[in-house]
Amino acid sequence: YSPLTRGQRLNDKRVAIIAQKHGKSAAQVLIRWALQQGIVPIPKTVQHVRLAENLGARHFSLDVADLTELATCEETLHTCWDCLD
Repeated sequence: YSPLTRGQRLNDKRVAIIAQKHGKSAAQVLIRWALQQGIVPIPKTVQHVRLAENLGARHFSLDVADLTELATCEETLHTCWDCLD
């Protein structure tokens, strides 16, 4: 499980546009998306700066337009083992 796609989608143009709109990082947008989907993301970091940034995802919300745009990112990307196998 990797809520930040192991970094593979942090530079996605759609995510970047939404991040800029809210004045947040791409990581915060991905974490916020997970929270709004009812998923509890557990991003891994040992850096205090990134930990603080990740926690900042609690302080804003994505609107319907953001969620609709992020839904277009669905690519069935798997970054770890498939629990359904």
